[in-house]
Amino acid sequence: MARIIVDTSAIYALLDRSDANHTKAVELLRKMREERRFVTLTNFIVAEAHALLLARLGHGLARTWLKNLRWPIEIVVAADEERAKEIILTYEDKTFSYYRCHDLCCYGTNGH
Repeated sequence: MARIIVDTSAIYALLDRSDANHTKAVELLRKMREERRFVTLTNFIVAEAHALLLARLGHGLARTWLKNLRWPIEIVVAADEERAKEIILTYEDKTFSYYRCHDLCCYGTNGH
């Protein structure tokens, strides 16, 4: 069983039927389930997604999404914070975001 980190833009596309990527996001989620690949989020993604949903789709939908959230959440810990910073400072020619490095570190740290 493979787990895949899904980012905020994918969550938004799944929930906003008017989003240009809605149909594609729904199809990809269905395909992932068929292939026994399962969604994982980090606590940073949950926070970012909730804020985006709140701002764009309203507090009702944002609250409902949070209430019904069933995907596992990987917690960003202090070691992930240090590793994310190290990645950014090591690869000076890259434009990695601090946020994205946290996702990568958290996913890797927990052995998935």
